[in-house]
Amino acid sequence: MGARWLAEKKTVSFSRLIRMKRVLPLLLTTLCYVLWLLPARAQAPQWQWANAQSFVVNSVATDIQGNAYVTGQFSGSITVGRFSLTSSSAIGDLLVAKFNPSGRAEWVTPLAAQPLPGAGAGTFASGTDISVNPATGESVVVGRMNGLFAGSVPGSNLPADQYISDKFVVLKLTAAGSIQWAVQGGSTNLPTTCNAVATDAAGNSYLTGISYGYRLSSGGSVGAGPRQLFVLSLNGTGAFRWNTLASAPLSAMGIDIGTDALHGVYLLGTYFGPLTIGGSTLPGPPSGTVLARLDGTTGSVAWARGDQSGATALAVDAAGHSYLTGGFSGSYALGTASLTASAGREGFVAHLDPSGTVAWLQSVGAAEANGGVALSDGAPVVWLKRTASGGAVVGLKSGGAINWELAASGIDGGKCLATAPGLTPLQRRVVTGGSFTGAATFGSHNVSAAGSGHFLASLRFVQPIGPGNAVPLSAYPNPAQDLLTVRLPTAAGTSVQLVNLQGRVVRQHLGSDGPGVPELVWNVAGLPRGLYTVRAVGSGQVQTLLVELN
Repeated sequence: MGARWLAEKKTVSFSRLIRMKRVLPLLLTTLCYVLWLLPARAQAPQWQWANAQSFVVNSVATDIQGNAYVTGQFSGSITVGRFSLTSSSAIGDLLVAKFNPSGRAEWVTPLAAQPLPGAGAGTFASGTDISVNPATGESVVVGRMNGLFAGSVPGSNLPADQYISDKFVVLKLTAAGSIQWAVQGGSTNLPTTCNAVATDAAGNSYLTGISYGYRLSSGGSVGAGPRQLFVLSLNGTGAFRWNTLASAPLSAMGIDIGTDALHGVYLLGTYFGPLTIGGSTLPGPPSGTVLARLDGTTGSVAWARGDQSGATALAVDAAGHSYLTGGFSGSYALGTASLTASAGREGFVAHLDPSGTVAWLQSVGAAEANGGVALSDGAPVVWLKRTASGGAVVGLKSGGAINWELAASGIDGGKCLATAPGLTPLQRRVVTGGSFTGAATFGSHNVSAAGSGHFLASLRFVQPIGPGNAVPLSAYPNPAQDLLTVRLPTAAGTSVQLVNLQGRVVRQHLGSDGPGVPELVWNVAGLPRGLYTVRAVGSGQVQTLLVELN
């Protein structure tokens, strides 16, 4: 009897042990999640690091690991981390660099322009904008160039005896910083300028700027025209796909560009006089701002709107919501929404839905100048120059109200801005770059230079959790094999989609299926392996998450 009782006791104890082992990981996960939530209600944004740079910082982008990719220009002999460089041109060479989440340089890639035959001084190259595939770390850079590619660069030159003015240049780089291909674009007598670049998940590139007609060294040309706004698409190997033009009596120019996950390309530009785009004419005052959506496959214009001048930067989410930032004095109108400045000059942020209708327009207070705009969990983050020597990064809520602000002093200008994930599910990072003179301060971090200098800085903040704020979208396991569990935002009626790299919805949960569903499980065993985007839409918020099936 005693032996039987002992055996039963051991069996019961063993069963309890098995159950405890099964439950323990869940308890630990829950505990960690709770611990992550606790600081979310109290932790203020703070500068993580700030470093002076020996090159001009013109643009920054990030990947899902929190690395920052920067492009700009340098001249003379410089040091970037452990890398030493010397420019070929007295004016400057183009530079692309990768920095890890701690601000350490991982690699640096220069590009020098070789002199044209018989040409004297004036050879240079400079990086203007950069776009990064957040999953792979591959990047596309656009810039300016006067000269030729060296023989070691994997790209062809335009005929040196015909194309002697400034050209635009497009570079595709691997995750390790090697140049995969290089393309020149230019006209025979006047400069062609590319101001911005965006990429999609399929590897296509979208460029915008101002042109008088141009030819590409990789093949393809666009007819001549005076000061035309252009949108150009290249495929993953740098070959011409399509080009769309817009023109105005005096001039028109593309200044920013973005893409969604549904084959949409969004253009922000300026024009003087009525603008003709996609067969339509946008009336306006002497000058105006155009926002347009183009089909990423064909370049055809889906819609375009002309508004009062003032917008300077654009960000687009996966669902096609556009966010504009800019500045105004006196009054500013965007559709039926309007603002009146209480200060001499103020900054603004606007949200437009996928059809181009204004959802909201919000002043962000006094601002001498505006920088970039980026998105974090469906809410905009902007860079402002508050005073002659003071800058600030401002985070807004999804409805437009200011959520937080973090200042820096000694700043001359800062137009670069990108957001990235942090170390915990609720932590986020912002990387910014710009210029200063003498010294600048970012919280407890100081940078200095003999005269004019440039900086790269990073801050971190915690996504707030509380009334009116949804829990961030999450999924596990990631990577997944057979089953993918998606933890939904708390908002009732949230709809969720799983979208492949071609923009096709392969799994879907509609909000009407049941209010307040906390999570759902998708069987993904039959889907091709690769990268997918989880997109959640609810309560005016759009959240996206990159997942991998392996």
